[in-house]
Amino acid sequence: MEQFRTKLKHRMIAGIVYCVLVPVLAVTLHVTVGETMPSGFTLGFACGIAAVALVVAIQSARALRREEKIRALFIAETDERNQAISRNAASSGIQILLAGLSVAMLVAVYLNQTVFYTLLGTTLFLALTMILTKCYYRKKL
Repeated sequence: MEQFRTKLKHRMIAGIVYCVLVPVLAVTLHVTVGETMPSGFTLGFACGIAAVALVVAIQSARALRREEKIRALFIAETDERNQAISRNAASSGIQILLAGLSVAMLVAVYLNQTVFYTLLGTTLFLALTMILTKCYYRKKL
């Protein structure tokens, strides 16, 4: 249980660091570059992710104060059923994403070459990532 407590502390610290650094970097970029669509998108995206990181940091901080919450989080994270559901959802999600990107790529080839090459690169990266992770886990497990 002490290892899980340390994990929660690290999670809380990482969330706080992210909440501080990323919006500062995004605002600096926004001020430096000016108000352009990319800088506005970056600012909004970074602040959205920072909000999620803040929620995780707060949850971790609250859990660290009460032993019952630590135990409940530990059980939720180490439950074999929850882990199996997460693995299956991730596997299915990646396959659906790969299929959707492939269809979008085949349509985009007739509409816009830039979009086509972007989707092609994304599809190839996703497929390569799937293959490499499968090879890694086959050797590891």
